[in-house]
Amino acid sequence: MSRWTEAQTIFLQLIDFSGQVGLFAKQIESRLELATLMRYCGEFNKFESIIDQLKLKLTNIPHEITTEEIELALELGNFDHAENLLSILPNSPRKDILRLSVDVLSGAADDEHLHSLAEKIIMTFPDNSSVKARVHGLLGKRYEQLDNWEHAKAHFVLALELLTEADNDPFGLARSQTNLAALLMSMGNFDEANSLLQSASHIQNVIKDYVGLAATRHNIHLLQNGFGG
Repeated sequence: MSRWTEAQTIFLQLIDFSGQVGLFAKQIESRLELATLMRYCGEFNKFESIIDQLKLKLTNIPHEITTEEIELALELGNFDHAENLLSILPNSPRKDILRLSVDVLSGAADDEHLHSLAEKIIMTFPDNSSVKARVHGLLGKRYEQLDNWEHAKAHFVLALELLTEADNDPFGLARSQTNLAALLMSMGNFDEANSLLQSASHIQNVIKDYVGLAATRHNIHLLQNGFGG
């Protein structure tokens, strides 16, 4: 049983127990954690069902719910919806991360502002490897959009190093491996790309990141069928 399957079982138990003893704030927190887990696993219908249930129960929608909805919109490439939801959130360090994500992934980034925001986020979270890796991953994607492969590679490598050293974010680690592998394929480094993709595929199978796994398998398929040949 994977750690994420165990986590799902624990959250369901917490939801049930919290409801029985009247710890409704804890029950809401556990439901939100379960929704996040469903998003990570690519179980988007289950994610939306949990979020909808929470909205029906709550008079005031917590910012954490809106944040999760933005993360899903980013996952699905629905950047207009992400932008609309982002306008609801008050200024916060988490909003800065989402702002950076929307700007880069939508291709609408202003590079001067992007780098200033990235620096601000890293200074806010100096000890958070996952956040710093996410920022470097986004910068890597931006340089990749600009066909500046060497700068993209530097940021992708740094993101991967941060996550490898921290060893506490398998979701981010595997996706970082796939990001770097895809770039290395474009640069003609097929052996290293294949090694990264095989590692990412194994991790994503274990943690059930089916969305990330689909991208990884797509790149493996390209390699096996003579990518660049």
